[in-house]
Amino acid sequence: MRKKKGESLASPDLNKAWSAFFEDVAVTDPAELKKQGWMTNAEIAEQSKLEGEAGRQIADIAVRRGVLEKKVAKVLIKGRRWNVNFYRPIT
Repeated sequence: MRKKKGESLASPDLNKAWSAFFEDVAVTDPAELKKQGWMTNAEIAEQSKLEGEAGRQIADIAVRRGVLEKKVAKVLIKGRRWNVNFYRPIT
């Protein structure tokens, strides 16, 4: 006879586990974040007239100094989920 490998989850625990899973895999709409004032590294670099990695560097320095706040969001880019850094000024 087979051995039981573990206890099955009660219904509320199971619902909580599924909610946590779907929250973890949820994708954020970048357009919605832009409406809220968030910008990506690339947008910061473009508006600052900088190239490449410089946008991320100045944004991260501004976060450390308390000028900007940072948010990492999962977004779809060409059918794949990516973690993208978004920044906005602290008001």
